[in-house]
Amino acid sequence: MRKIWPLMVLLAGTGCSENAGEPEPVTIQTPAGPATAHKTELETVPQEVSLVTDDERKKFKILAGQGPELISAYLSEASDSDVKDMDVAFAEWMKRGEKRHSRTQIVEILGALFGEKCVQDFDMEWVRVTNTFGTSFAIRAKGVEVMAFPFDSIEKRIDSGETDFFSPLYYGLKQMLESGEYKQRPTDNPNQ
Repeated sequence: MRKIWPLMVLLAGTGCSENAGEPEPVTIQTPAGPATAHKTELETVPQEVSLVTDDERKKFKILAGQGPELISAYLSEASDSDVKDMDVAFAEWMKRGEKRHSRTQIVEILGALFGEKCVQDFDMEWVRVTNTFGTSFAIRAKGVEVMAFPFDSIEKRIDSGETDFFSPLYYGLKQMLESGEYKQRPTDNPNQ
């Protein structure tokens, strides 16, 4: 079994948060086999969540459209898994330390590519989250209180030097959404 240490910034509650608990090991099934991630319960911090604008959504689609070209720059051959290709391309970019793609390009293109894949595969939507820590773009499940922050997750991995996180994050989201353990989102206000 592979070990994937701090895996993801996922929110299963109603707010962005501060770290409040000890990490709990979670086994995630991926096509490459089981992976161990760590889930941490977080204290809620007041936040404002709103749907992104049409222009922002279009920008994410354009950036995601650049993903295959970026990935092919680091892979000699694509695999059957989009998310595994993201892992390999990101690891190669980190290892090579080359400047073919800037940090900003890696974050924006791979973040948008990953986010768009989750939007399509898991019935999620792009949102803007603002709290005392700032403003970030996230993907949010349409039916339950689950969010992930693709751009912030990549930034964090660049800073920590961690690789091989796209696939566990993707399958972790899938497992979370399929579990039925998360609070249903109210549907009376579509912009919340």
